[in-house]
Amino acid sequence: MAKKYSEGFKKVAIRRAENSSRSRREIAKDIGVPLGTLNSWLYDNKLVDSAVCAEPLPPPKKEPKEDRLSGPTAEQQLLEVRRANKNLMKENQKLKSEIHGLKNQSKVLSTSVGYWRDNFNEYNKANRAFSEANSELETQNKILRGIISFLAGM
Repeated sequence: MAKKYSEGFKKVAIRRAENSSRSRREIAKDIGVPLGTLNSWLYDNKLVDSAVCAEPLPPPKKEPKEDRLSGPTAEQQLLEVRRANKNLMKENQKLKSEIHGLKNQSKVLSTSVGYWRDNFNEYNKANRAFSEANSELETQNKILRGIISFLAGM
């Protein structure tokens, strides 16, 4: 039986696939869906977008000149959105590089923990061997004391 995904999940997956520089395969793996499913969603979304775009646009409304002068023009708004998008993309790249750095630090810490764990295990082995040798020496010492006291009593 095919797994059902919510429309919200699909929309987020589509937006992520369309706006990411990563491959669709990586994105599908990250979000836990088969690659074919993600591709199907993207294809369906393109059909919906093209159907919406195929509808004729209503003619632009004639606005009085004083309204146009009071607010930013469409070109200004577009430039502002593009500037904001560029800044967000820079911030995204910065965060990606920070994540990469943190992953490297995590690998170093993991290696260090493994090294110290191995050394700690070796220390424990040596400590157990020392304790066993010490117990053996104490046993031999008791035997020798018994022999000495026996010989002294003769």
